This record gives sequence, structure tokens and C-alpha cells, in this order.
Amino acid sequence: LIREQPERHRTISESLRYDPELVLALDCIAGTDGLVHAMQLHPDGQADFVSYHSADFDHAVRWISRSDGRDALGLLLPSTAEPDGYTAEEAKGNLKMLASQSVASFAVEFGALDRQEAAALREKIAVAASQPSPSARNAENQ
Repeated sequence: LIREQPERHRTISESLRYDPELVLALDCIAGTDGLVHAMQLHPDGQADFVSYHSADFDHAVRWISRSDGRDALGLLLPSTAEPDGYTAEEAKGNLKMLASQSVASFAVEFGALDRQEAAALREKIAVAASQPSPSARNAENQ
């Protein structure tokens, strides 16, 4: 169902069930500020959001589980690989390794927005969404 209509993951309704879960690797587009933004807009205009630097995380995952007794959303989980497991990600060249005793630091901002803040972030997302996705840019360059 999602393969034929991938945009369906963008709207979560009471009647839509993902049992046990839906896990998607997303192709995110950074805005002019270098940040990837995702937002869950509530019916009252308030929102929850996640933002991060695209240079830090070149992959993202959305996780949804909606069934009897479970209603959970991983709105946007910044990641360094897709969720297909070590062997598959190694074959795709997505593994990143740190040497022993190395340290890596990343910043992820998340939280709640009032209506005005949500409207401003929605505009930023719309501008970024009008740009070609990273996979589309890669295809054009080949």
C-alpha cells in the first residue's frame, strides 16, 4: 500500500492502522540553513518537530506503530544508515565506523511549537520540499 502511494505516511488518521509497524527510510531535503526539518502538525495548529544538520546524518527513518493498545510515532529518527541491518547497510556502503576511543558529537533539536512557530516551520519545510531530493540530484549527476 505504501509502495504504491508513499505520500500516505504523511497523514496519520485515527482509522489508519500499522500493525505491527511501518518503518521507512526517508530521503530528506535540507533547507538553505543546512537543516532537515520534520513536523507533526496537530489539528489545533500546534506541532511537534525534529531538526538536525544534514551533514551529520545522511539518512532518516520514520517509524509508525498503530494497533490495538499501541499508538507510537518516531516522527523522524536521524541516522547514519537505513534500518535494513548491518549486512545490508554494509553492502550499500552506508556503514560509518569510529576508531577505538574516538568521539563523535551530533546535535538534534526537537520539541513542541505553538501555532505561530508551527506556521513558520511549515513554510521552511515547503521551501526545502520544492528542491530536488538527494537521490534525484545523484541520479541527475550520473
